[in-house]
Amino acid sequence: MLRVQFNNGAPLRIKLPRANTKQAVLDLAQAFVAYEATRPEASRTPYTARIETAVTAALAAQDAAQDQEAARKAASEALKRTEQAVRRTVRQLRSLLAGHFAATPERAQAWGFYVRQTGRSAGQILMPQARPELLACLNEYIATETARPEAERFTQPPLAEVVTLRDNLVQQQQSRNQAHQSRLQENGRSSNLNAQLFEDLRLALTYLMVVEFAGEPDRMLAQWGFEVVARSRTTREDASEPSPEGSVPEAV
Repeated sequence: MLRVQFNNGAPLRIKLPRANTKQAVLDLAQAFVAYEATRPEASRTPYTARIETAVTAALAAQDAAQDQEAARKAASEALKRTEQAVRRTVRQLRSLLAGHFAATPERAQAWGFYVRQTGRSAGQILMPQARPELLACLNEYIATETARPEAERFTQPPLAEVVTLRDNLVQQQQSRNQAHQSRLQENGRSSNLNAQLFEDLRLALTYLMVVEFAGEPDRMLAQWGFEVVARSRTTREDASEPSPEGSVPEAV
């Protein structure tokens, strides 16, 4: 990235927004484009057209990112509600198996549940906790029940309802993940456009200062949206002294 620097002891300096402050950079770019549009085309900077194109793309990316974030939140909330329903159903299945296999609880493992093997709670059918464990339990329960003769299957809850619940959990988890990935992609595109805008604004600022303002900051630059501020006396005195060989001059 080009680093624009001057060492002229001028009474003014230009404060650019930080490169990572997307909204501030976009606001500056919009102000720059708006003022450039009032000037004759021949007077505009060589970077104006590119900045204008990037502003349009950045605004579209911003809107898309907001839409993707809304979609992600909606998918996440739907997933949470379905997971709560899954927990209630799995808890019901656990109670069903605990009652059915009171004397032989280890048999519940064939339906996807873990059974504590040792300790004071040996033989207790454990309730799965994390979402992957809940899904694995449902998958195993459905597989076992499907393999049994229909007349021998548990009737409450009906197997079809358990299958529908499992499918909803899988689908909504996929929807949440897709929305999250889309949001990351839009954020990445927005960040790339922001970086391009920031660099082009620096180049445009350099061009204006050199071509129109004899290499010095000028309050007229505020018309393009740049923040022009007074330089402190101490900074001006330091900047007016010759820089030692190899040193970095003061930034704009």
